[in-house]
Amino acid sequence: YSLKFFIMKKCFLVAALAMCIGAANAQVTVEGSKFFDNWSLTLKGGGVTPLQNYKMIDNARGLGGIELRKQITPVFGLAVDYTATVNSSSWNLKQGGIKSANVFDATNLSLLGVANWNNIFAGYKGTPRLFEVETVFGAGWGHYYLPIEQGKDGNTITAKAGLNLNFNLGESKAWTVGLKPAIVWDLSSPAKQITNSFNANRATLEVAAAVTYHFKNSNGTHSFKIAQLGVNNQAE
Repeated sequence: YSLKFFIMKKCFLVAALAMCIGAANAQVTVEGSKFFDNWSLTLKGGGVTPLQNYKMIDNARGLGGIELRKQITPVFGLAVDYTATVNSSSWNLKQGGIKSANVFDATNLSLLGVANWNNIFAGYKGTPRLFEVETVFGAGWGHYYLPIEQGKDGNTITAKAGLNLNFNLGESKAWTVGLKPAIVWDLSSPAKQITNSFNANRATLEVAAAVTYHFKNSNGTHSFKIAQLGVNNQAE
């Protein structure tokens, strides 16, 4: 329990630090945005496979998901990510376990911090670039839908880390298509294991294609707008 608390505490501390750094940067580069500005919705689909001890291609299973994001600054955003996997409980058969009868037999709900490395190193130019790279990291709640023979469904704490390889399309950059590779760790202790860890034997690899729509902001754009400080109002 103490390790789980430590990991989650570290995740939130990193997210808070990144938010403060990004907010300080945004104050001198972009106009302030309202709460309902700079939101986006992502739909994704792809495959998932165990990271270790399985043949990846032979054991790949389907996944689908949805993500709602609030971009706080051009550098940093927060996202709620929900992913469901198809027939992934069939991996249990290798250890003599039981396969679930559900089509979607595992889900993961995560809170993710998102960092845009193009804007971190090259600055924000007023509109998203054609191609951008983001990193994501966060903690979540995993749920396994198990057969009645195994008792109650399983719950676990998860951690997720990955990349977003984004292509921003259109003149207003309202649409993004991309590739999302990520690793998800199951941080719960299996039977007779004393300590938890980021163990590759209890991790899965996700690769998903995604389509994102960036909702229109109150200023009419689909992204942050460069502030014109001192041009229209000398008092600024």
